[in-house]
Amino acid sequence: MGDERGAWVWACPPELVEGVRLFNAGEYFECHEVLEGLWRREPHSSPLRALYHGLIQAAVAFYHAERGNFVGAVRVLERALPRLRPYVGRYRRLPLEAFVPELERWLERFREMRDAPAPTPCAPLDPSQFPKLRLEERQR
Repeated sequence: MGDERGAWVWACPPELVEGVRLFNAGEYFECHEVLEGLWRREPHSSPLRALYHGLIQAAVAFYHAERGNFVGAVRVLERALPRLRPYVGRYRRLPLEAFVPELERWLERFREMRDAPAPTPCAPLDPSQFPKLRLEERQR
């Protein structure tokens, strides 16, 4: 359902609440598992399907990055961003205005790490600096 500004409002499923919590806790594999169930149940015609898919891919990208797989992190994040960008400013319960630009910055960092010559040491990743999702408690 839309409002006067074109932002969509929807009943926030408990799986999304749990997925956001897991993502923010750095439990990316578990986040992926929870959101995948939600994504699979969403009808193919639903505007939320691509959003959930993009969130799943973002979680998988950070899962790969934590394990030093920057090839995988780049590949998955490059697929996630086009799915998430159309939703910036669209859903008030899940504001992506800060999250998507953070993902874009991390994509660049992961590319640098992927492309660094093997003998060049990279600055270690600090998972506490990874982006966080925000979920609004109440609809404004």
